[in-house]
Amino acid sequence: MPVTEFATKERYRYQNGFNNHLESEAIEGAIPTAQNSPQKPPYGLYAEKLSGTAFTAPRHDNKQTWLYRIL
Repeated sequence: MPVTEFATKERYRYQNGFNNHLESEAIEGAIPTAQNSPQKPPYGLYAEKLSGTAFTAPRHDNKQTWLYRIL
């Protein structure tokens, strides 16, 4: 497969994949460990769950993501 070399380096790192478990942080330690929606998340964040599957789908087919937003 041919690869193109550009004069300027890529500034971003991308997470590729489908059906994977990926995470990234803007601030070190911002993602809670071993829980989705803690009572007191770090840095004043609050959790939002985004579901991409109908509620009638089997549990193993559910596609979802957790986002942590600043108020």
